[in-house]
Amino acid sequence: MFWGVERIMEFERMNGRNLFLAVGIAWIFLLFLTGCAGTTPPVASKPVEREAGAPGAAGWWYARFRMVWSENTDVDWSLDTLIADRIVSPVLQRYRNHIRLWRFHRRAAADQAGHQFSFIFYASPETAQRIYHDIDRNVLLDRLKGDGKLKQVVYDDTNEIGRPNYQDTSDKHWPMVIQKSWPHFIQGASRMWLELVQTLAPEAQQRHPEDLYAVYREVQSAVNKLWLDEGGHVFLHHLSALYAYQPVIVTERQAVRF
Repeated sequence: MFWGVERIMEFERMNGRNLFLAVGIAWIFLLFLTGCAGTTPPVASKPVEREAGAPGAAGWWYARFRMVWSENTDVDWSLDTLIADRIVSPVLQRYRNHIRLWRFHRRAAADQAGHQFSFIFYASPETAQRIYHDIDRNVLLDRLKGDGKLKQVVYDDTNEIGRPNYQDTSDKHWPMVIQKSWPHFIQGASRMWLELVQTLAPEAQQRHPEDLYAVYREVQSAVNKLWLDEGGHVFLHHLSALYAYQPVIVTERQAVRF
């Protein structure tokens, strides 16, 4: 079929109007979408928390300072205060943004570990490796060993995470709910103890400017007295208050209130 010239022109005019109408509708729709995008806040994606034990996760690490000590002699607890203040505290400050949890542990028993002061912290293997390196570089270690005070420092293997969970260094006899939350409690207690040591040390340093060991023997003695005189109220009473003054079973298996 052949169309005349007039029919062809009329068809082109109709298509032109349709095309203009389609473009106009599309433009209005685009403006509508743009307006919505400008007034509706974007939906923030929920951050994905990496599970403990996953690649790149963190775990617990130990730095164990083993002293020279025989069980028939008195334990020199002042060495713990010295190591905490002069060796551990600097790395705590340097890596405080990379350590999630930390604490101290002190013990002396007639076994292979003997008198041992431990710095325990929760961090990535990379952070643990750097902390171990910095501890090893502390010149005080050589002095302690040379003076017959320190036997060795034992570190964990940072090639694998052996304790990925918060409860992995808690007492296994405790209920799991306590195992998981206890690290927060003992960190606060460790931090307060360290602050006591660091507050007392400068004054002791003035009295014993030439004797580093005498400084920390005095500090240990002062901390002992604070614990003896104030510990019952400052620590035990207020901890009891936090738990509504409820009875607690102590080693003698008697219910007491502090």
